[in-house]
Amino acid sequence: MKNEVQKGLTEVVETLSARFLNSIIAVGTFFLSFFALVSKAAKAFYRKFLRTPVIAVKHFLLKIRKRESSLYQKWLKSVYGVRRFFRSMYNVLRSGYRQYPEKSVPLRVFSAGAAFCHAARRHVNLVFKALNYIVPAVSAVVFVFIVQYAFSLNFAIGVEYNGQHIGYIQDESVFQETEAKIQSRLVYQSDDQELSYHPRFTLAIVPTGTLMTSAELTDTIISASGTDVVEATGLVIDGKFVGAVKDISAVKEHLDSKLAAAKQSETDRVEFTKTVEMEEGLYFKSNVVSEEDLIALIDSNTQVDRYYTVQEGDAPLSIAEKNDVTLNELVALNPDILTNCPVGRSVLINKSESYLPVKRIVTITYEETISYSTEYIDTSSLYKGQKQTKTSGQNGTRSITADVSYVDGVEIGREILSSEVTAQPVNEVILRGTASLPTTSGGGNPSKYGLIWPTSGSGRYISSPYGGSRNHKAIDICYYGGAYGKTIVAAHSGTVTYAGWKPSYGYVVFIQSGSVTTVYAHCSKLAVSTGQTVTQGQYIANIGSTGYSTGPHLHFEVRINGSHVNPARYLP
Repeated sequence: MKNEVQKGLTEVVETLSARFLNSIIAVGTFFLSFFALVSKAAKAFYRKFLRTPVIAVKHFLLKIRKRESSLYQKWLKSVYGVRRFFRSMYNVLRSGYRQYPEKSVPLRVFSAGAAFCHAARRHVNLVFKALNYIVPAVSAVVFVFIVQYAFSLNFAIGVEYNGQHIGYIQDESVFQETEAKIQSRLVYQSDDQELSYHPRFTLAIVPTGTLMTSAELTDTIISASGTDVVEATGLVIDGKFVGAVKDISAVKEHLDSKLAAAKQSETDRVEFTKTVEMEEGLYFKSNVVSEEDLIALIDSNTQVDRYYTVQEGDAPLSIAEKNDVTLNELVALNPDILTNCPVGRSVLINKSESYLPVKRIVTITYEETISYSTEYIDTSSLYKGQKQTKTSGQNGTRSITADVSYVDGVEIGREILSSEVTAQPVNEVILRGTASLPTTSGGGNPSKYGLIWPTSGSGRYISSPYGGSRNHKAIDICYYGGAYGKTIVAAHSGTVTYAGWKPSYGYVVFIQSGSVTTVYAHCSKLAVSTGQTVTQGQYIANIGSTGYSTGPHLHFEVRINGSHVNPARYLP
């Protein structure tokens, strides 16, 4: 092992040295080519755009140089000298590089360097001055090169298992994943077969392609454990190892047939609700089971059907609460539970669930109703409390395409793919009265039964009494001199159960309060609407002759618990 490590280190050093030398040559070549290209472009740019301004600046500097101190003149001279030096050294380098065009690039670079050194010996002072400019630039280039090279190195972590070098991995997470896999494969191991390992990590630089995956590291550690191992394929469900078999083909065929059996049409999509993975590798011999046992585990159930018997006083919501399920889950298992929940019925609480359930996804298109809204418009043409429908509401429809998911025949989710409105809803418009009701004195003081006359004023008389030969179920109230348009008021407080048209009654109002209902028929105009609450003496309509009527009058009925009584006996 030690010789192998030394051999590996020697190879790494040789590889790094070769890469470093090639990198230096490549950088030098690139630098010279790039410098020549930039220099050529800079000359062209200078001749075209900068020559005239530079000459003007030179003349200006010459004037300044005559006036400045000797120190400044020396500085300018130094700058010009360095500039001339760079220019001459560039020419020397270029000449040296081009001197032997038939030779290789490294030799041409060496020739350029030799020419540069020979020329530099004649201008030692200028060389040192130039170094003040060259050294920072070269340092920057070297720094960039070193950083780039460092990033190109392939760092890895060496793994030792029980003192033995196993291999190299990218990071510790690979070993953690390996450790989890090893522990999962010990599921069938007995207590005296526990695998103990003590990893040690070291940092190393390795060639590309030598890193181990988690699966490879797992097989290597198991192989080195000294325990009986065999090559097999393991089945992992939802990240949990459930067993390994030598030949996985029968298990694969069974899984495929299980998915195919769940399909009800060619367009259905089926998949397991849990992730199913198969990993080939080395497994402990005691973990390998037969194909029949693994298939039996796949087909087993994790729970059985559970029922609840409905007791006296139970309701769907209380049944759900008693059994720790939601009402939606209860309805999904028992679709008719909301309308059919008799005492003694067996209600399904939990449905049996297979070890590996199959989900069926169906794409369907269906229509959905869009409910209309109600809009109220205030109008002074109606009295307060009156309502009148101006536009009837109409529901709209939309076409929906959705993916519906089922598990064991029960819908578990619905994903809307698209929605398109096929018919816009028509809002209901209701006119709401704002006009104040006309004041009235009512029909006098209430009787002992709590009723007042539905009309008031002089000239009132009963033109047709209750009963008689035609079995009249009401009294007809009329006025001398004409009754048409006279005010009708509520004989008692209550709720308007109906206000509208009936064939024989014409325009009629029904008012109910407890067991008492009063009826006002043949009206010419109504001032209340269905559902409205009225008070005793409130204006509700006007006398007319609508419906089956021989002339203007008020047909007035009183009903007690739905039975007709003589209204005259209940009026004051």
